[in-house]
Amino acid sequence: MVRIDRDVLIKYLIMTFGFVFVELLFMTSDNMMFHIVGMVCFSVLTVLLSGFDLIHPYTWFSSFFCLYSIGLPVLTYEGSRYLRANYTKELMEIQLLAMFIILFIVSPKKIDYEIMNKEEHSLNLGVFNKILYVGLILILLGGAFFLSRSGLGGKANIYASGSSLLLAIFRVPLILTMLYTLLIIYEWKSNKQVPIRTMFVTGISVFGITIFSGERDFVFRFIIITAVFLFFIGKLKRHHIILLAPIGVVILILSDKYKYFFSTGIVNESSESAIFRFFSGEFESASTNLQIVISQRMSNSWGIERYLLDIASAFTTRIQSVSSWFSDLFYKGRTVQYGFSIVGEGYVIGGVLGVVFMSIVLGGIIRFFYKRLCKNTYWFATYLYFITVVIYSIRMDLGTILSAIVKQIGLVLIIVMIAEKISKKELGRGMNSEAKERLLDSNHM
Repeated sequence: MVRIDRDVLIKYLIMTFGFVFVELLFMTSDNMMFHIVGMVCFSVLTVLLSGFDLIHPYTWFSSFFCLYSIGLPVLTYEGSRYLRANYTKELMEIQLLAMFIILFIVSPKKIDYEIMNKEEHSLNLGVFNKILYVGLILILLGGAFFLSRSGLGGKANIYASGSSLLLAIFRVPLILTMLYTLLIIYEWKSNKQVPIRTMFVTGISVFGITIFSGERDFVFRFIIITAVFLFFIGKLKRHHIILLAPIGVVILILSDKYKYFFSTGIVNESSESAIFRFFSGEFESASTNLQIVISQRMSNSWGIERYLLDIASAFTTRIQSVSSWFSDLFYKGRTVQYGFSIVGEGYVIGGVLGVVFMSIVLGGIIRFFYKRLCKNTYWFATYLYFITVVIYSIRMDLGTILSAIVKQIGLVLIIVMIAEKISKKELGRGMNSEAKERLLDSNHM
């Protein structure tokens, strides 16, 4: 018989009552502001249930899922002239349902992070991995320099150019941030000090490629991984996060204004409000795309076989993603890509039931990685990077998560582990040679 901790059960009940209350509010009211505030309140509730633990999914997932969910209604309420869909409250009803199921599957139960401080979880990154890190940094800096001279104005033109070299360079930050995650953990466990130099060098490199390409995702991944890591080692406190949050909002707004300044010299002088700048683009896409498929009544556009295709897409590029299918259907020929919505994928597979099943799958994946983050150092690094993958995939699809697990996390871990074993063998040979020399010296004496 499975026993549930009393504290966990109480948190489950509080979350369930909160969900029912807000869902009923959505169903009985047409007031858009009530819908926005209701979603924000439910997100805040789950954050509080986690104790404002930045590592727990109840904090990071619910916060970002909320931002992506309220994008369209906030812009609609603001009276934006650039909307791609007309808001209906069914959007919020479905998104709240998805969020509740995902978090219910994850569980409010927290694991013991202190286990990671034990010696058996130490990591020994050999010289080959450090050489790889330096090589990736140089490639990234070279890529930033090349983009600064290319005359290509932003990521849309870069992708449209079809340059294999540029597309390859765009994969480097993803691999680098995973290796960076391993390196900062290794340096912290080795020296018990904040790896400031590694953070600075990586940050400058990622920032360089970002300002010349306009691809903000690179630097956002770096910031999120660094913030969660600093929180884990106790250098970033809860009150720091509260103080830094407004600064983060300002930076995001400014990044929208100056996104293409370094590549084109053009500043976005839009007269839209700060709220519009914050939600447009980054946090608008997921809710807008879901609203489109809801309004078009596109439930059951795909069958259950889509899940098998998502799994297969992690190992091949020949399978079209749901995000590409959506873009081809509504925005064919456009250079700007709007992504899709992981909740939207569930909807086009099976309507509301499809959303329920997708939420169970996503909740199960998040729970799987969270429960293993303290198993060893590799799992810890994987979880930190995995957080950024899930956040990015809220406005993409399930295949994006599975592909990242295999092609980004899996690939880097294989390379690192192979290099680590080679380094250990070389070290072992060196130690054996020294031992033999000492033995010979003692025999001659």
